[in-house]
Amino acid sequence: MNQNKMELRMENGENTGTDPLENGPNIQQQVLAVASKNLNIESLSVETNLLDLKIDSISFIKTVVALEEEFDIAFEDDYLYIEALPTIDAMIRYISSNL
Repeated sequence: MNQNKMELRMENGENTGTDPLENGPNIQQQVLAVASKNLNIESLSVETNLLDLKIDSISFIKTVVALEEEFDIAFEDDYLYIEALPTIDAMIRYISSNL
């Protein structure tokens, strides 16, 4: 499992100490459902590494767009590359920190 964790910060920069996976099982389920549908892969889990699955950039962007619509957020340009969000866990944490 990826040991790198995004820290959630309040507007003043203070760490909230909140783990999005503990507080957002619904977010986890939604991300898994959207990613599974858009990548045409049924057996995704939080630990799934998209780089290992050799996901192409078009499929990745389709998934990002679907997640943006699902959660009514916009991914920053730096996160429009599979290398920036290589796992389902990274996607969940990114979305959770931007809601």
